Amino acid sequence: MAKSQPTNGQKARIAIAGFGLVGRRHAAANGFSRSATLVSVVDPRKDVAAEVTSFGARYYQNLADLMSDDKPDGIILSTPTKLHVEQAIECVKAGVPVLIEKPLSDDREAAAKLVADAKRAGVAVLVGHHRRFNPIIRQAKNLIAQGKIGELRAVHATCWFYKPDDYFEEAPWRKQNGAGPISVNLVHDIDLLRYLCGEIECVQAQTAPSKRGFENEDLASAILRFKQGALGTLSVSDSVVSPWSWELTAKEYPIYPATDQSTYLLGEVREHYLSRICAFGGMRDMLTGGHLYRQRTI
Repeated sequence: MAKSQPTNGQKARIAIAGFGLVGRRHAAANGFSRSATLVSVVDPRKDVAAEVTSFGARYYQNLADLMSDDKPDGIILSTPTKLHVEQAIECVKAGVPVLIEKPLSDDREAAAKLVADAKRAGVAVLVGHHRRFNPIIRQAKNLIAQGKIGELRAVHATCWFYKPDDYFEEAPWRKQNGAGPISVNLVHDIDLLRYLCGEIECVQAQTAPSKRGFENEDLASAILRFKQGALGTLSVSDSVVSPWSWELTAKEYPIYPATDQSTYLLGEVREHYLSRICAFGGMRDMLTGGHLYRQRTI
């Protein structure tokens, strides 16, 4: 069992480190939780203190002060990517389970060290891949597990959307290496492809530098080979206006305009004459060249 977990049936006392866009969403969501309560927020900017208290939480400037004054049962790290490992290790040393906003790190070796430290300490560390719990994904996972999808042969994922300039201006770290759409956005799509289709054994990829002059990429494409034999293709960009991304197709977050498009396509083959395209959104049957192609809602 992870350390610092409440065992008396009371609500878990949660802290949030990083009170930016995502940190505020966590704080708001916590108000609807039946099993957790927000007790404190850590952020180096003193000007957020008043807003923090409006959530009924105490304000701290750093994790060290929080740990010495009122150690929580768990911490959510919604800080810039380059701080994730350092801050997570601080939480692990304090024996406090931590949920880290993706990506875990922009450095593979640093991420591996964090995982090893957490295992040795017996402290739970979880990356915020919340999309696995979306009803759409749960239904897709069940259909695949029940064999209703057939033999998976091809997968395609599109993650195209346009981030306005003010998104980067309000948090300049988003312009830096390690904060491009691969680690910030595509990491979710990769997680879902692995969850639905199995592990990936080979990757061929290309990136393109930011057209806005940032340090990071703004476009990437890849070909994937899955261990079970399927091939996958994917593309991500945060500078392309389109209706094809999880945010626009899943209807998960109402601030994004919903579309009737599909961002993931799963192609299966059952018999020599029947092929099916399983997509997230839409349903239609097509006769092409004497073969039946069916697009099925997941």
